Amino acid sequence: MNICSQNSRDYIVAFAIIPPEILSISQKIHLLKIFNFDIKKILNLTNIELQKLLNKRKICNLKRDNLLKDADNYLDLEKKGKFCILTPENPLFPFLCWKNDDFSIIEEQCLPFLLFCKGDISLFKNAMISIFGTRKPKELALNFTNFLVKSVNKTVVSGFAEGIDARAHISAYENKVPTIAVFGCGINIIYPKSNLYLYSLLEKSRFLIISEYAPDAIPQKYYFPLRNRIIAALSDDLFCIQARWKSGALITVEYGIKYKKRIFTFYPIELEGYEGNKYLFNSGKARLIYCYYDGKYWIKEPGLFNTSSFLDDEISIEQFCQDSKNIISTKEDFIQKFLLKTICLSPGRSSQYYIEQINSDVSIVFQLISLFISKGYIYIGKDKQIYPDYNRIPIEYLISHD
Repeated sequence: MNICSQNSRDYIVAFAIIPPEILSISQKIHLLKIFNFDIKKILNLTNIELQKLLNKRKICNLKRDNLLKDADNYLDLEKKGKFCILTPENPLFPFLCWKNDDFSIIEEQCLPFLLFCKGDISLFKNAMISIFGTRKPKELALNFTNFLVKSVNKTVVSGFAEGIDARAHISAYENKVPTIAVFGCGINIIYPKSNLYLYSLLEKSRFLIISEYAPDAIPQKYYFPLRNRIIAALSDDLFCIQARWKSGALITVEYGIKYKKRIFTFYPIELEGYEGNKYLFNSGKARLIYCYYDGKYWIKEPGLFNTSSFLDDEISIEQFCQDSKNIISTKEDFIQKFLLKTICLSPGRSSQYYIEQINSDVSIVFQLISLFISKGYIYIGKDKQIYPDYNRIPIEYLISHD
């Protein structure tokens, strides 16, 4: 027995659309457990009975008739093709905990039993990565986001917020990669308004917009941290590109840890604005990623330029460098590659810093920096420091062996 076998679809929708300020998802799951998935019995409870069962001082009237009326309206709009209402009986429903009646798993994961969807629901069959981060990112984080989307080439899941989320969706559109946007409001509400253009891009691509909130649900501040658990649950690999201290992105990471996902954070943890990244690495909650190539994630320890490693023991750098195309053959090539890789692995420094690291003729280093700028491999930031441009650097420079 499960939620779909026990209830008609209108009752499932009616129960799902009760706003979290009236009944949270954990409270809904608690009631389903008490009444063995029988939603009709739950909706017939009096306020006093609900208060006792949930140990709440006060509870708003559920207004059962209005809920069922709204549910019928949403089901009618679904028939007209306005959106899709996905529940666990659908093979594409992504949260396996609801496919059975194991309440211990359902309670632990605390995921929604219904999703409102607009777009291509077949994207749930795809391999996915979740990308998220601050709403006010650095340029370096933005161009690494684009690099990651383009290189990994898997369906991109993000939260449609400004900053890293928006860049992830836009990069997916530009690189013809499918994308899933998880809304913290109704799927017909464009929020923030600054993402109106992004919304128009989604509609021109292979996209899917999903939300656990009913259409027309106005965004509330506390909806977005809840939305983050869906972003974490959909993908096996989670990427926190840039997070400041106490960033909302760290909430997504905590959910990812709970769901036993692989978590990565972008590597420049010593730079201002990446305090959350540094916390994730120092606490052992995420690996530092600086490259993706040939189906492999390249991870590093801070400050150790030649100890890059792979996940799952895929291939060693020494094996990779047996390819003659990647062997450093001359002193000039070595200086060039070492300088650029040093900039990549330790960005945001002055030219003097790189001169000291390379320990070579000053004029040669300046010539190389000028050459890299002219080719677009690096750029000078607003702070007058040097940064790599991940969208232009040849991949062999990132993965060459020192």
